[in-house]
Amino acid sequence: VDMEFTDINKNKVLYSDIKYSEVDLSKIETVFTENDLVDATEIIPIEISRGCIFKCKFCSYELTNKKTDDYTKNEDLIYEELLCNYEKFKTQHYIIIDDLINDSVKKVDMLERVIKRLPFPIYFSGYLRLDMLFKYPSMIRQLKDMGMVACFFGIETINDAIRHKQHCHPLPPSLNKKMSIHLPANFGVKAQ
Repeated sequence: VDMEFTDINKNKVLYSDIKYSEVDLSKIETVFTENDLVDATEIIPIEISRGCIFKCKFCSYELTNKKTDDYTKNEDLIYEELLCNYEKFKTQHYIIIDDLINDSVKKVDMLERVIKRLPFPIYFSGYLRLDMLFKYPSMIRQLKDMGMVACFFGIETINDAIRHKQHCHPLPPSLNKKMSIHLPANFGVKAQ
């Protein structure tokens, strides 16, 4: 495949999601080699699926409004990737770089099957849909038992009127009563 790079500030950038969005992700494997100098203690990225099922008005991401099974990597390919990384580097720590790990029950169940087949545990983090955890509370234990050690939520607003106007997915009505936010953040310094 000929790659098309864009020059940005004298750097070559490949916009793979935009320029090559129709690639069959089910067959794409990420292979780390000894030249990548992967260490057993590193947290390495893994992609299970690509794209977002939502189409929020404020978002400029190109791969939105996908179906839950669109652009999802083959189950056996994920297994082989995890096994290969362990055999080469003893890797057990991952960040799943999907837009959402739990955008469907089917995807979480598939990932659980893969992890249960492995002869070693893995530990991972990534973005979750908060509303799915309210809708399917057993998913919380399922993800924890699979090896999830940290998660991130994208909550644009808890104001229902704004959420509706921006076409954001709905939040559970009980969320305002249950939510406690701890926000680690870095803020920019005002120009001098």
